[in-house]
Order: sequence, then structure tokens, then C-alpha cells
Amino acid sequence: MLAPMSTTTWIPSHHPKPQAFAASSTEHSDLLSRLDAEWTHLRTSRRALRTARGWAQAYPDHPLATVVAELGDLDEIRQATQRSSDSGGGRERSDDAILLALVELAPSDELAGRIVLQHLLPALIVQAKR
Repeated sequence: MLAPMSTTTWIPSHHPKPQAFAASSTEHSDLLSRLDAEWTHLRTSRRALRTARGWAQAYPDHPLATVVAELGDLDEIRQATQRSSDSGGGRERSDDAILLALVELAPSDELAGRIVLQHLLPALIVQAKR
């Protein structure tokens, strides 16, 4: 298990706090638009990239370190969590290991949690449309 890093807040203070409610299709669309706009800004944010690159120093022998060492866009991390055509042959898959590392970091690192959300978003959208 990865050791937690310091907590960093990435959601701007002007964003409303999440609330539980039954959302209409318009509200879903608005939420998706806001998440998309946030990701567009966040993925190349110097501060976010600097934080993500720091994960390489903290976990030098982990597959995540390879991805973040020369990071220029957070979407590179999200893409590294996607299934590849290699079956893995019983070995731990690097995409699984990277996603697991992000999930383990997420309780204390909001950026890691946001990348996990971005990874899950397509599946969540499909499920919401059902």
C-alpha cells in the first residue's frame, strides 16, 4: 500500500459543495459540462502536474512513477489506467497497479481522487443513461 501524501484541495472555492439530489437530465448535463471544463483546466495546470510528478519521487519503483516522471498532461495518467490488449499472463497489470495506487492516494490527495473520477466517468455516464 502506498503511504498517503499531504492533502491538497484542487476544487476551487467558488464551486458549490456536492449535494445529494435527484438530478434531471439538464442537471446531469450541467454537471458533466462542469466536470469536463474542470478537467480541461486541471489536466495541464502547472500546480497539478507538479504534484503528480512528485508521486514519482515518493514511489520510485512503482509503475505510476514511470507515467508521471515526464508528465505533460494529466490525461496521460488517465490513459495509463485504461485496459491494454496485453492479457498480463498472471502478472499484475501496470494499468491496474496505477489505478490502485491512485485509489490508495485518493483519501489524502484530492488530485489522485479526481483522476480516478475521470477514469470512471465514461462508465458512470453509460450507467446513468440506463
